[in-house]
Amino acid sequence: MNSSVARLLSSALALLFSSVIVSGCVYAKQVTISSDPAGATVFIDGVQRGTTPYTTNLTWEGPWETANVSIKMDGYDDARVPIKFQPDYERKYFVALTRSGPPPSLNLGGESDPFCPQCGHKFAPDSRYCAGCGRPR
Repeated sequence: MNSSVARLLSSALALLFSSVIVSGCVYAKQVTISSDPAGATVFIDGVQRGTTPYTTNLTWEGPWETANVSIKMDGYDDARVPIKFQPDYERKYFVALTRSGPPPSLNLGGESDPFCPQCGHKFAPDSRYCAGCGRPR
């Protein structure tokens, strides 16, 4: 093999190896995020992605990175789930959302509390039972 071909081959191999080193690896895995109750909004790294149950492929540029997942639903406290890359094929995450407390009632005129103490739903003014859990007023 003449020297110009050898130099060309050597340069091509050096370019190939340097591009692999510079580009690094991209790690990916499929994750499923579920919640109770279902239908909560899923945010990944601050971007709204969908509602639970939600399945997606997450990618990381290195095993040290973390995807920050937030689950939000009206009437419930926000939940946060940091997902680190782990070399398995699929991960399932389940979040039981905690109901946030009912807003304080004004309780004007001596009427009973308009919120159910069991589930936090608001009692309808013309009903003796909670629409959320059926508990009597």
